[in-house]
Amino acid sequence: MIEFDKVNKWYGDYHALVDVSETIARGEVVVVCGPSGSGKSTLIRTINRLEPIKSGRITVDGKDIHARGIDLNEFRSHIGFVFQQFNLFPHLTVIGNCTLAPIQLRGLSRAEATERAMALLDRVGLANKADAFPSELSGGQQQRVAIARALAMQPPLSGDARDGLRPRRGRSRALHGRRPRAGARHARRLLQPPPTPARAAVSCRHPHALRARGLIR
Repeated sequence: MIEFDKVNKWYGDYHALVDVSETIARGEVVVVCGPSGSGKSTLIRTINRLEPIKSGRITVDGKDIHARGIDLNEFRSHIGFVFQQFNLFPHLTVIGNCTLAPIQLRGLSRAEATERAMALLDRVGLANKADAFPSELSGGQQQRVAIARALAMQPPLSGDARDGLRPRRGRSRALHGRRPRAGARHARRLLQPPPTPARAAVSCRHPHALRARGLIR
């Protein structure tokens, strides 16, 4: 369970998150809606302490994740996170990006990690790009590699700060139609900003809106 309790975040004089309180149950898929600058990505980034908070409390399974003394490396190893800028390792191939963490942090053999990664790449339609480098991929393909890489760790919690997979053409529609469910099978909790309000409605039961930096259900 993830709990936000009166969470506040400032950037200088700008109050980015205002008294955000919410509870997210195990297995729940949550979509955070809102205009640019409303705090969607900031909110998600606070969950793995990529963004510190000024006041309030965030707990994951009862543990205060912004408390002093928490082992951040250990905690973050259980979170799958897809960044807005993808952050793929440019010197590694697609398969190298997807197998690095499972081998180094989960102790999987190279064969086990490769089998898991190839299954996920197949789900996002990029199995044929396993040996390509990020520079050889389109932006949309890099996004899908980032999704596969995050899920390759089979994290209990997955956070998704993207907003660029727009449902414009056939492949995008197919991916949007299945990715939240596919991700939810690997991650017990999934948070993501949606590409459109309409897509949010079919991605989860309870979309959440951020307006004026406060959470509106």
